[in-house]
Amino acid sequence: MKIKIDGKEYKVKGEKTILEVCADVGINIPNLCYSKNLGLLSSCRVCVVEVEGRWNLVPACGEIVRAGMVINTNSPRVINARKTILELLLSDHELKCISCSRTTDCRLKLASEAAQCDAERFQSNPHRIDGATHGSPPHTAKSADVGRLDKANNYVRRNPNKCILCGRCVKVCAEHQEVGVLAVNGRGFDAHIGVAWGNELGSVPCITCGQCVVNCPTAALEETSAPRELEGQERNTNVEEIKFLREKLGDKGTHVIVATAPSTRVAIGEAFGLPSGTNAEGKMVAVLKRLGFDRVFDLNLAADFTIMEEGTELLKRLHKMTNYDLKTRTFINTQFTSCCPAWINYVQMMHPELLPNVSTTKSPQQIFGALAKTYYAQKMGIDPKNIFVVMLMPCIAKSSEANREGIDHSKEFKDVDMSITVRQLSRMVREAGIDFAKLKNEKYDDPLGLSSGAGLIFGTTGGVSEAALRTISEKMLCKRLNNVNFENIRGEQGIKVAEIDTIQDSHGNPIRVAVVSGIANAERVIKDIKSGRENYHFVEVMACPGGCVNGGGMPVHNDIIQDNFANARRRASTMYNMDQYNNLRRAHDNPVVKQIYKEFLGEPNGEIAYKLLHTTYKPRKKYD
Repeated sequence: MKIKIDGKEYKVKGEKTILEVCADVGINIPNLCYSKNLGLLSSCRVCVVEVEGRWNLVPACGEIVRAGMVINTNSPRVINARKTILELLLSDHELKCISCSRTTDCRLKLASEAAQCDAERFQSNPHRIDGATHGSPPHTAKSADVGRLDKANNYVRRNPNKCILCGRCVKVCAEHQEVGVLAVNGRGFDAHIGVAWGNELGSVPCITCGQCVVNCPTAALEETSAPRELEGQERNTNVEEIKFLREKLGDKGTHVIVATAPSTRVAIGEAFGLPSGTNAEGKMVAVLKRLGFDRVFDLNLAADFTIMEEGTELLKRLHKMTNYDLKTRTFINTQFTSCCPAWINYVQMMHPELLPNVSTTKSPQQIFGALAKTYYAQKMGIDPKNIFVVMLMPCIAKSSEANREGIDHSKEFKDVDMSITVRQLSRMVREAGIDFAKLKNEKYDDPLGLSSGAGLIFGTTGGVSEAALRTISEKMLCKRLNNVNFENIRGEQGIKVAEIDTIQDSHGNPIRVAVVSGIANAERVIKDIKSGRENYHFVEVMACPGGCVNGGGMPVHNDIIQDNFANARRRASTMYNMDQYNNLRRAHDNPVVKQIYKEFLGEPNGEIAYKLLHTTYKPRKKYD
C-alpha cells in the first residue's frame, strides 16, 4: 500500500503500526510505554501524530496504517501536544536526574530533552517521600503506599515519585511471569502502581526476577544488592552499595575476587556503545582489574561443576520411572534444574510440592563461592574470612540467592558476599572514568579461570540442559559424541520439548526434556505434568524469558521497535559461536575440574562434593 508521511510517499507491506513504519523510514517518534515484546499499552500518549481526516491526534503505537493514509509526525499541533504531555509528566516527577541510576537511559529524560521541555511549566505538588501528595481531593490510598519509597524488598526498590504510570511493569509481571504482584491502584491524582492493600513489595510473593526493572522506562524500579554489612540500613542504592564495594576494593586486608557470569561478557559492551551481542570478555576482565579486584575469575568453571554434579544426580534418578502420581499428588522422579534463583523463589512460595524434585546441586554462583572459600583459600594460604567474593551477574535474584537460608557451607561467613548486575558495574566504570571501548583484552586469572564451552552456554535458555546432556550422553554411551550440539533445545521459544536418544531411563526409553523460559510457561508445564498430558525426565526452567541473556540486570535499551528478544537473540548467538570454537566443549574434559575433584572434592555427588556443592530448600510463605 502507499501512504504519505510528512509529505513524502512510502510503500508499506503487511500490517504495521504508524510507529513501526516511521521507524523503518528513519523517523523517530518518542514513546514511553511501547515495547514490542509487551504488546500494546498506549498509556502515555507521547507518540501522538496527525492523520488526515481524523479530528483527534492518534497514538502511533496503536494505529495500523491503511492505504492512502496521510500522516504528519512533526506539525506544530503534534509538537505542542507531545511537549505538553511530557511537561505534565515532569510536573509529577522527582527531578533528581544527576543522581539517578537511569540518567543515561531514562526514556522520560531523553524524550523531554529532545522536545526541549520546560520542567517547571506546570506547577504541581508531586508525590513526596513523606507520603504527602496532592492536597485536594483527599487520598483514598494509604499514605504509606503513595509517594513513599518501598524498600521492604531487599532486592527490588520501588520509587513512586519516579513512576509515570506506563503500566509496563504490571503487564510483564502479570502476563509474562504470571506472578502479578503489581497493579494500578487508585484513580485520578491518586492513581499509582502498587501492591494490593497498600502493602510493600517485600510482603508479597515477588520472585525478584527483575523483569519489572529491566522493562521500566524510568528509575521507578531499580535493583539493589544486599551485602550483610548493609542489611537494614537506610541507603541510596545508586551510591552506598557501590561506595561499599569501592571501600572493600581499597582495603588492603581484604582479598577481593570477582567471578563473571556467562552472559555478562556478551552484554556489558552495550552499556558503552558497542553493538548488541559483542564479545567483550577481554575488555570486561581488563576493566575489573582496573577497578582493583585482586583476582578476576570465570564463573563458567563453576558451571562445569554444576554440570558434573547435576548430571550425576540425574543419572541416579533415571533408575526410576518418571511421572506424576495423581493419587498422592506428588512428582515421583522428574528433576527440575536449580540454577535460576527466581525460579527457586517461585517454587518455594507457589509450588512447595516440587521441592523434592528440584536438583540439590547449587547454582554456579554458590558453587564458586564455596570453592573460593575452601579450595582457593587453601591454595593461596588466605583466611576465608578475609576473602570477599563478588559476582557479576545478569540477574537481580542472585542477590537473594546469596542470602538464602542454608545456602552457605559455613555458619561463620557467607560463600558469596555480594552480587552486582551489569548495570551496576557500568556505573562503577563511568564513575572511575575508564574508557571501556579502548581497553586492551586481558585474560582470566588462574586457578579458577579455565572453563568449557558447555559452561558458557549456561547463559542461554536450553544451555543448562545441553551442557548436561553432553556429559550424561557420553557417560552412558561410554564413548565420544561426534556432534555435541543439541540444537533441538535451542532457540527463544518459551517451551521446547525434545526426546534424547543417547540417554535412556531404566525402561530403555529415550528421556524427555523440557526447556522452559518465563514463569508463565513454567506454570503451564507443571499443569501439563500434573494432568498427565506430559511426562518429562528433566525440566530446565529460567525465570527470564529467553534465559539469562535477557536477565533483569542487563543493560536497558531504548529501541522502541525491537523487542528485548532481539538483543537476547544476538547475545545468545555470540555465546553459541564462542562455544563452537572453544577447544573444550564438555565439562568433564576440563582439566581444572578434573584436578579439583582429584585433589579436593573426590567424586561427583561424593561426601565432600555433596557437603560443599549441594543444598536443600524449604517452603516459604507467600505473604508475610
